[in-house]
Amino acid sequence: MSDDAPADARAFWVRHLLLVACGVALMLSAVRAVRGIREESSVAVNHVSGAWAALALDFAHGELYRPVISDVGYGGTRYFPLQFVLHGLLIKLGLSPLVAGHALSIAALIAMLCGAYALLRCLRVPAAFAGPGAMLLLANPPVQGALITIRGDLLACAFNLCGLALGLSDERARRRWLAPTLFSLAILTKQTAIYGLVAMALALAVRGDRKRAFRLVAATIPLVAIGVAGTQLASGGTFLAVIRACSSGGATLRTIALAPIRMFNFAYPPDLALVVLGLAGLFVVARSAFREVPALYLISTACITTVLFGSPGVDENHFLDLDVAIVLFLVAEVAKGRLKGAFAPAALALAALGFCGSVALTRIVPQRQVVSQLLEEVGPSGRPLLSENPWLPILADERPYLLDAFTFKLIGDREPRVREDLLRKLDDQFFRAVVLKNDLFDSSVYKDWYRDVHFGPGFSERLLANYELVARHSDQFYVYRPRAR
Repeated sequence: MSDDAPADARAFWVRHLLLVACGVALMLSAVRAVRGIREESSVAVNHVSGAWAALALDFAHGELYRPVISDVGYGGTRYFPLQFVLHGLLIKLGLSPLVAGHALSIAALIAMLCGAYALLRCLRVPAAFAGPGAMLLLANPPVQGALITIRGDLLACAFNLCGLALGLSDERARRRWLAPTLFSLAILTKQTAIYGLVAMALALAVRGDRKRAFRLVAATIPLVAIGVAGTQLASGGTFLAVIRACSSGGATLRTIALAPIRMFNFAYPPDLALVVLGLAGLFVVARSAFREVPALYLISTACITTVLFGSPGVDENHFLDLDVAIVLFLVAEVAKGRLKGAFAPAALALAALGFCGSVALTRIVPQRQVVSQLLEEVGPSGRPLLSENPWLPILADERPYLLDAFTFKLIGDREPRVREDLLRKLDDQFFRAVVLKNDLFDSSVYKDWYRDVHFGPGFSERLLANYELVARHSDQFYVYRPRAR
C-alpha cells in the first residue's frame, strides 16, 4: 500500500497539471483571438493569408482560378479550392472578406478540436483524459498562428481527424462510408493532406483487414477525382494548368534532400520540444502501438511533412499537422498505459505551459491604424495597386492585381512572357503604387528575396528605376510611388 501511495500522488498532480495547462491554453486562445482579430495583426504580417483571401474574393466575383495573366491581373496558386470557396460563399452572403475568413478559421478550429476529442474517444481514451488531450492542441505555435490568420491548414486537419474518428467507429459500421468523404474533403482543401487516409489505410492493412483498406482508398480517389473534375469545369479549364505550373513549389532534388535541415531551421522551440517528445515516445512505446492509428498517423505525417519542406514556399505553419499528431499520439499511449510513468504527460503539460507563457509575454502589435494610414497614402485611383500582400487592395475594396508573389516567380521562371509583362508595366508606371513587405535596401537579410523568392530576376532593378520609396510603416510595408518624369 505504501508503494502505491507515491504513484497515486504523482498521478494526481499530473492530472491536475494537465488540466491547468488546458485551462491556460483555452484562455490564451480566447484572448489572442479577440485581440489579434480586432487589431488585425494577421493582415499585416501574412501575405500568404492574403493569397487565400484573394482567391476567395475572386470566387465571390464569379471567377474560380483566374488565368496566369489577364485584364484582372496575375493569377497562379498552389492551393486547392474547398477552403477559399467556402470563404467566397460567406463573402457572397454579405460578410466582409476579413470577417468571413476569420469566421471560417474559428469554425475550422472548433471542428478540429471536436474531431480530436472524437478520435481519442474512438481509441477508448477516457473522456476525462480525451477532453484535456484535445484542448492541449491549442498550445502549439502553428495552431495559435492559424487562429488569427486565414488559410486552409485548420480545415484540412479537421477533416482528417474527423475521418479517422469515423473510420475507427466499429460500433457505427454504417457510417464508415463517411470516412472516405472526409478524407477527400481534406485533400480538396489542401492537396498534401493525405496523412489521415494513409494512416487509416495502413492501420487496416497491418491488422489484416486489407479489403477494407483497399475499399477506403478506392472510395477516396474517385471522390477527389470528381472534385478536381468539377473544379476544372467550373474554372473554365484554368485549374489544372495553374496547379501544374505551381504545384512543385520550387522544389528540386537538392532541396528535397536538404528538407530535414530546412524543416528544423523553420521550427520554433515549442515545435522542436514536441518533436523530441514524439520521437522519444516512438522509441519507448510497445511494438503493438505501431499497428494502431495514433503511431501510424504520427509516422505518416512526419514523413510527408519532412518532404514538404523541400519546397522554398513552405513555412512553419506546415508543422500544424505534425504537432497535432504528436500530441494525440502521446495522449492516446499514456491513456492506454503504453507510456508508463508521469514523465510523458508532465513533459507535455509543462511544454504547453511554457509555450503559453511565451505567447502571453509577446505583445501583439496593432496594425489597424497603420493599414488605414497606408491606404489613405496610396489613395483611390483608376490605376491598380501592386501589393505583395493582397490584403491591402482587398481592404481598399479592390481585387488584388497580384494573387501571389511567390507563385508569380515560379510561373515567370517557366513562362518568361509573364514576368516580362510585369517589368513592362513597371517601366510604363502602370501602377499607382507598389507596396512591398520587405526592405529592398536591407542587403543583409533581403538582398536576394525579390530575385530568388518573390517576383524574380529584374523586378528590383525595374522598380527602383521607375518608382521611389515614399513611406515605410512599422517595417511591414514599404510604399513606392512613380518617379516624376
